Amino acid sequence: MNAIIKTLAFSLLVVSLGVFAEEKPVRKKEKGPSERYRILKAKPRRFQGENRQENLNDIEVREILAATQTIYPREVVTIDAVKSECPCEDGASCDAQVWVVVYKPGKTDGLMLSRIEGRWTVGPLQKWWLKYEPLQLEQSRYFRSPPHARVGDINVIQKKLYALWNQFPVCPDSEAGVMNPGSKS
Repeated sequence: MNAIIKTLAFSLLVVSLGVFAEEKPVRKKEKGPSERYRILKAKPRRFQGENRQENLNDIEVREILAATQTIYPREVVTIDAVKSECPCEDGASCDAQVWVVVYKPGKTDGLMLSRIEGRWTVGPLQKWWLKYEPLQLEQSRYFRSPPHARVGDINVIQKKLYALWNQFPVCPDSEAGVMNPGSKS
């Protein structure tokens, strides 16, 4: 009797392994943990880099203020020193960056502006983060709220997040994360 049970258990195990070993449809390759770590590490923040030799002129200050106002209208702005390098995700035509601090009632926010093709603008990397952070916050609020008080559909939120992961700006060359030294003009 004991041998019959062992044989049946073994047969069941072999059959179940066969079911799990069947070929599964190939899924689109998603960004793996190392790629996601690189993306999270690329979050715009005030950084210590080499300052540009030439400081900001009045025209650049006006461009920086105008670019900042497109994201944070009517807020007080502080402009940091200009750095003479850019992350590769902002492209080869980026030659400088500046960290801008925006003061809102009860809160401060930071924004990285990039000098791309000779103009100060919100670069591709910062634009991606401006889309990502609200979705991440929405997902966090969903999971922190009690089940009866949850608003929205977590599947929709996660679909948007996954789609956004696949839209992360790609470096023009294979050296991901390498800073482009700015042009000295």
